[in-house]
Amino acid sequence: MGGYIDKRSEVVMAKYSAEYSKKYGDASTSDAPPRDYDLWFEATGVPTHGHVYGFSPLEDLTGIIGQSSSASTSTGQAPELYTHEDLLRILEQEKKKWQEEVLQKMREEIGFGPRHADRGSNGDSSSANHASL
Repeated sequence: MGGYIDKRSEVVMAKYSAEYSKKYGDASTSDAPPRDYDLWFEATGVPTHGHVYGFSPLEDLTGIIGQSSSASTSTGQAPELYTHEDLLRILEQEKKKWQEEVLQKMREEIGFGPRHADRGSNGDSSSANHASL
């Protein structure tokens, strides 16, 4: 069976394999690393939204950059990576934003708007005055 999930996967793997072979020759040599992350980053291009193609968005890549057997020869800037804490903070912010959006939609659907400080629970401004008496 084999094959690739899409054309991009095939192109990235072909580019990575070619660069790996140029750099290390026969992959069966014991001094060649099983993976060269610097070559992978070159093959996949710049990360989008902090995500490196072929890696899980939640995968911590901070310890991977620069871990190949030799220093990177790339002249480009290193991709921006996030720490585990950064990702958790971002996810929490996105979750809060999503919850607020869903809550607002639910309130609109049932016709319940935000309460105003000068109004009572039934929306009547006179009930707030009576409550203070």
